[in-house]
Amino acid sequence: MISLCDKIILYLFSFIYLFYLGITAQTVVLFLLSVASTCLLNAYTYDKHKIWFSIILLFNPILACTVPMYILFLPIILYDCLSQIPKYISMIFLIPIANLWIKQRLSASATTEFHTDTDTLTFLIILFAIQAVVSYALSQKTQTILKDKKDINRLQDTFNEHKISLEHEYQYLLKQQDNEINIATLNERNRIAREIHDNIGHVLSRSILQVGALIAINKDDTLNEPYQSLKESLNQAMDSIRNSVHDLHNDSIDLENNIQQLINSFDFCDVKLDYDISNYVSKEIKYCFITITKEALNNTIKHSNATMVTISIIEHPSFYKYVYADNGDDKNTANFISKETLEEYTYQEGIGLNNMRERVKSLHGIINFHTDNGFSIHITIPKS
Repeated sequence: MISLCDKIILYLFSFIYLFYLGITAQTVVLFLLSVASTCLLNAYTYDKHKIWFSIILLFNPILACTVPMYILFLPIILYDCLSQIPKYISMIFLIPIANLWIKQRLSASATTEFHTDTDTLTFLIILFAIQAVVSYALSQKTQTILKDKKDINRLQDTFNEHKISLEHEYQYLLKQQDNEINIATLNERNRIAREIHDNIGHVLSRSILQVGALIAINKDDTLNEPYQSLKESLNQAMDSIRNSVHDLHNDSIDLENNIQQLINSFDFCDVKLDYDISNYVSKEIKYCFITITKEALNNTIKHSNATMVTISIIEHPSFYKYVYADNGDDKNTANFISKETLEEYTYQEGIGLNNMRERVKSLHGIINFHTDNGFSIHITIPKS
């Protein structure tokens, strides 16, 4: 749009003098040739089409030497060339002016083509010089604007990239912070559970034993009932402590961390984990996924020559999806997976898969085994 406005300004300069001389068929043809030249120069850039660009570039000064009237359109061609060629090459546009001046000096009839006098020729040269200066100024101005726009776009792209990168880092830090808080909370629950078990649990156990000893050596029948009541209270307290410790321990199990520990200790082949699940998962599902992962990794070692294992644990709105897959040619698994029932499996191979099926079934889930392109386990467990 900017270059179009610049060219309109340059064409106005040419039209002023053309109207002064009078519009003829020759001037219309010259105008069309200048338009065609500018379009071709834009189509054939100097960097990619040097040969065609050079041919079109040389055509215009040669035409101006043959038809001096075309000199009026050269600044428009010059405008398109200044942005693509070295500035010293643009000196070829002075050749038609030099040619016209030499002809005017050598022959008194050199200006008859314009039906005017020497002063008109001088005015033509001056007009060309003014147009050339304006063309150069407009070209420089346009190149500066385009360069500034390019720099602005580059800065905006860089800014947007940094912004997106910072947003990702911020989200990652938030997630890491949440994970660290969750891990710290789980570790604290484990610590509390150990403290209760090691301290209060031992004290209660010792108290129960002491009360039992007192009951055994007691000879006063009136104290039997109070001793029995005290023993029952201590037993209830012990059961309550035991349940609390058990619940704290179950809640403190970090599913992702446990799965990652199993992967870290697995050096048979590479393992890729895709984990996308919320912090809260019932302890039954945690135990199920941990146990199945442990058994599946053992099966890969025993029955497969896999080079890659992928584990995917994904949470969906209404269910959990677990997929275990290896890329090995199962040496033994394919033989018993193809059988119709689990009862037909051999004990060593079938018991692990049977345990997997029973665990998933107890959670109202669905489990499927596949041996296409390796061995895979697909599990779907609905949310309670």
